[in-house]
Amino acid sequence: MVCVLFALLITQTKEVDGFLSYNKAAQSGLLRAAVTYGDTAGASMVFEDVAITRGAQELIKDINWRVNPGERWSIIGPNGAGKTSLLKAATGELDPVVGKIIVKPGVRVGYLQQTAVSGSTLTVREELESCMPGLIEAQKKKEQAENAVALLGDISEEQLTALADAEIAFQAANGYSSSAQASNVARGLGFTENDMSRKCSEFSGGWQMRIALARLLLSEPHVMLLDEPSNHLDTNARQWLAGYLQQFQGSLILISHDEQLLSVACDSTAELMNTGGVGGRRLELYKSKNLLEWRRARLDRARQWRTEYERQQTEMNELKKFIQRFGAKASKAAQAQDRKNKLHKLQTNAIPPPPPDLLHAIDAETSPSTTIQRASLILPAPPSNIGDVPLKLIEASLSYSNETILKDVTLEIESGSRIVILGPNGAGKSTLIKLIAGDERLLTDGQRLADPRLRIAVFSQDLSQELDPELTGLELVVQAARRGGDAETSEAQARKVLGALGLSGDKALRASRHLSGGEKAKIALASFALTEAHLLILDEPSNHADVQCIAALLRALQNFEGTLLIVSHDRPFVEALAPSHVLIVDKGRAKLEARDLCDNDWIWTKATRHSTHYDEINKDTNTENKEEEQLRRRRYNAPKLLAKLESQMQEQELKLAKHDKDLVDAGSDVAKCLQLAKERDALQADLDAMYAEYEELEELINSATPTSTSMSR
Repeated sequence: MVCVLFALLITQTKEVDGFLSYNKAAQSGLLRAAVTYGDTAGASMVFEDVAITRGAQELIKDINWRVNPGERWSIIGPNGAGKTSLLKAATGELDPVVGKIIVKPGVRVGYLQQTAVSGSTLTVREELESCMPGLIEAQKKKEQAENAVALLGDISEEQLTALADAEIAFQAANGYSSSAQASNVARGLGFTENDMSRKCSEFSGGWQMRIALARLLLSEPHVMLLDEPSNHLDTNARQWLAGYLQQFQGSLILISHDEQLLSVACDSTAELMNTGGVGGRRLELYKSKNLLEWRRARLDRARQWRTEYERQQTEMNELKKFIQRFGAKASKAAQAQDRKNKLHKLQTNAIPPPPPDLLHAIDAETSPSTTIQRASLILPAPPSNIGDVPLKLIEASLSYSNETILKDVTLEIESGSRIVILGPNGAGKSTLIKLIAGDERLLTDGQRLADPRLRIAVFSQDLSQELDPELTGLELVVQAARRGGDAETSEAQARKVLGALGLSGDKALRASRHLSGGEKAKIALASFALTEAHLLILDEPSNHADVQCIAALLRALQNFEGTLLIVSHDRPFVEALAPSHVLIVDKGRAKLEARDLCDNDWIWTKATRHSTHYDEINKDTNTENKEEEQLRRRRYNAPKLLAKLESQMQEQELKLAKHDKDLVDAGSDVAKCLQLAKERDALQADLDAMYAEYEELEELINSATPTSTSMSR
C-alpha cells in the first residue's frame, strides 16, 4: 500500500483539495489518480514520459526519472521554472498532461509545501506525536488490552497474549521513546521544552511551518519531498536540519535556495534546464553529482552544446552559400539539389541555440572579469528633511501575548547607519523591529520617540504570503508604491524593478496565485523597493530569493544612502553590507554597539548536534566565552562519563529483565501486573534517556577532531 503523508497542520478529519488529512491519508493510503502504485523495478518512485503544464503553458517536458532508495536529489532551476509543480505532480496534487508517475507499493511519501501552515488546536507535543508511524494505533491497542485485563479480573491465556502483543507493537512503534524523539526534533528546530505544551495555533506562521517540518521528519517517510524547508529557520535550525537530512536513510528530493543545505543534504542534482527551443524545460539529471560537481558537469555539457550548435550553424551557412551561388546554374543543378536536401535535413533536426544563462556561465568561467549586463535595482533616495537621530527607544520594555520579551532597551538610530540585528532564535529580534517600525502596542514601558517626518519601509518574511492572489505582480507593485505615498509610480517603473529582480515578461502579468513562492517574494521585494523612505527595515530578505534576486538587492542596498536595519542569518549577505553598528538581542536585553562585525557575533550559528561542513566555515573562530569553555570541559570528561553511564545502563537492563520475569510470574494477579507494568514503563523511560545521553557523549568524543583541538590551543 502506498501512503502519502502531508505535513499540513490541518483539522484531522478535513479534506483539502481532494486529499485526505495527514492521519486519514496515512491510514487509507490514498493517492490522487495521477499517481499510481505498481512495479517500479526496485525504484521508490518512477516518472515515465511526464509533461507538466501551467494553464496553456508547457512547464516541463519529457521527464524520465527513477528515484531509487537512499538517493538524495536537489532540484535546481530559476524561480517559476516548475520546481514546486514537479513536487506537486509527484504527490498527485497536480495532474501531468501526459505520462505516468508510479510509486513502489508500501512506500510512504512525505511532502512539505512552502505554505504548509494552518492552525491546529493540539499542543506541539500532541501534534508531533500524532504523526509518528503506528504510534497512535499501537497506543490505543495497548490501552484497550490493559483495560480489558483490569475489568475482567481473571486473565485468560488469550488476553495475556493480546496484552503481550500490544506491548510488543507499542515498543516497535517507539512508544516509550516517542516523547523524547519529538522533543529532540522540536529542539533542533528551535522549540523550547515550554513550547511543547503550547497550542500550535498560538504560534506565528513561520513557527507553524517549523511544526509542519518537525511533523514530517517524525513521520519517517520512505521518500521525503521538501520545498524550501529552511525558509523561516534561523542558522542553528538550518544547520541542525542539514545534519538531520544528511543522516536520513530514505530517498530525498529537495528544493532550496540555501546552497549550503543542498551541499550537505544532497549527492545528486536534477536541473530544470531551458532547452533553448520551443516548449518547456527539460529535467537534466546529474546522478551522483553534488552541487559543486553539477556546476562542473553543467559547464562541460554547455561547452559541448555550444560547440555542436556552432558546428551545425557553420555547416548550414556553407550549404546556403553554395545553393545561392550555384542553384541557378544547370551544370551544378544536381549538386545544388543535393545541398538543399542536406540543408533541409539539418534544419529539420536543428540543434537549438544554448540559452543565455548557460552562455553566461561559460563566459563567466572562461573570463571571470567579463561583466554580464544585468538590469539594476535602484532604491529611491531618502528624503533629505530628517535629523541626525530620527528614532530613539528609551528604557523600553516589549511584550508579546502577555509575556515580556525585552526589558530596558535604550538605543539611538542615527541617520545613515547600517545596523544588523543578531541573536539566538526566539530572543525577540522580530518583535523589536516591529516596535521600531511603529507598532507601539508591543510597548509596555518606556518610550519610542520618532521624528514626525521619519518615513519607514518594512520588508518581512511573511509579506509574500499576504499578497492578493487575484492581482498580477505588476498591479500589486504599483498598488503598494501608491499606497506608500508615491501616487505617480508608473507601470514602466514597476516593470523595471520587477525585471531587476528576475520577474519579467508575462510572469509580471500573471495573477500571484499562479506564481511560485520565490516569485511572490520578488513581488514583495519590488513593492518594498519602490517605497521612498529614510529607514529601511528588512527581516530575512534573502529567504525565498534566488541568486540573481539576492545580487540585485545587495547592490541596491550597498548604494542606498539612507538608514538600514536588517535581521538576517545569511552571513555573506550581511558582511557584504559592511554594517556600521551591531545590535545584539539576547537574554531579554538589546545592546547597540558602533563597531564592525566579528566572529563572536555569529556564535549562534554554530552547529550543536550534527557535524557538517558548516563547522569548517567557523573553524578559525577562537572564542574564549563561557559556553565554549563548558563544552571543552564536557568533552574532556566525556570518556569517564561514558564508562560510568555504560555501567548504569547494564544495571538498568538487569532491572528491566527482572520486571519482565516478575510480570510473567504474576500470572492472573491483575493489580500486581498493572503495578509492575507501570514500574517497567518508568524503568524503560530512564533507560531511553541514558541511551540518548550515551549518543550525545559519543558524538562529543567523535567531534574532538584536529579542528577542535587547534581551537583549544
